[in-house]
Amino acid sequence: LDGDLELLEKSFAVADADIVACWLHGGRYWDVTGINTSRWLAVMPRAAADVLEPFLLALLQVGVCAPCSCESKALEEAVLPRLLGSVAGSDLPVPQPGVFRVLEMAHWSQLRLDFAVLGLAGCGTTALQKHLSQHPEIELAQDTALDLYFQSRLLPLRSEVEEFNSRWHGNSSTSIVVGINQPMVLTSSLAWQKFARMPDLKVILVLCDPVNRFEKFFYFDSFCKKEDKLAAGGHAPESQRKACLKSIASALRQSDLRSKYHVAGTLATVRDTVQDGKLFVLHQEAMRQDPRSLYEEIGSFLNTSRGFASSAVFPRYNSHRGHRTDLCRHSRFEDGQNIGNGTWLSRRLGQMFESEYRTMEQLL
Repeated sequence: LDGDLELLEKSFAVADADIVACWLHGGRYWDVTGINTSRWLAVMPRAAADVLEPFLLALLQVGVCAPCSCESKALEEAVLPRLLGSVAGSDLPVPQPGVFRVLEMAHWSQLRLDFAVLGLAGCGTTALQKHLSQHPEIELAQDTALDLYFQSRLLPLRSEVEEFNSRWHGNSSTSIVVGINQPMVLTSSLAWQKFARMPDLKVILVLCDPVNRFEKFFYFDSFCKKEDKLAAGGHAPESQRKACLKSIASALRQSDLRSKYHVAGTLATVRDTVQDGKLFVLHQEAMRQDPRSLYEEIGSFLNTSRGFASSAVFPRYNSHRGHRTDLCRHSRFEDGQNIGNGTWLSRRLGQMFESEYRTMEQLL
């Protein structure tokens, strides 16, 4: 699903329409999972099994709307067999325990999540999370929410939504603003579709220089560091050795190294999807120049009733002092003359990320 955006959008639209229609008719919407349907098919008449098998495959891809009074046990043992019996044209045996599992579904709009830091990864989102956590009215969810957004379901389980809402809002005697730091969401169309269905959600987006961001990830993922050189020299088991690249200039020849850091299209989608007044965009440099003013502004955006404590501090995190790669030191020679010292390479990479620079300028 995640690779086909058109199919993904249609699938979410169908799921939205189905669950809303079910609720409008006073029902509850359930996800049906076939744990061991083959065992059940084996004990029914062959003609009925032949009819039911393809229908079961289709049923397991959609949900079932049942009367509000129905609970999971009644669905598994009575409602589903009667539904399937009407398809097969005959009465069916009661399924053995474990043939079906039904789980009640909810909708993303019911999740009481106030804001989300959705990227960009590598632009200071860790620092932003730690700094925001110092505010007395701001809580950053860091556990159950992670599984909720990257699982393959188009709708969340009711139990997950209730657990999340109860955990962060149920026992608090004071008003809090609940958010999540999930910068990898923008790399997943599946996850983004879920966030886009939360109408009251506020989105914080941190931007930074595209070339600097690319260099940071190149350093961690591909650049030959001291430990890589030791491993290549036989100081590590062969199973622990990995291929590495000696120069970031390799990115000029290998488009696959750059492709996943092209985010212009994703940023444009966020800009066009998030409602007016719900999007706060900042540049990483603002976090360094006047952090307290910036965070007070974010607090106002999140509708907090007071500011940060005077004792709050806003240091940098995950920074790397000095040169990471050879980006600023890479030399290029033409006719025996050094024409670069990194300038030409930075310029070439900048041209390759031109669309990112243009989109960021529009957002800021």
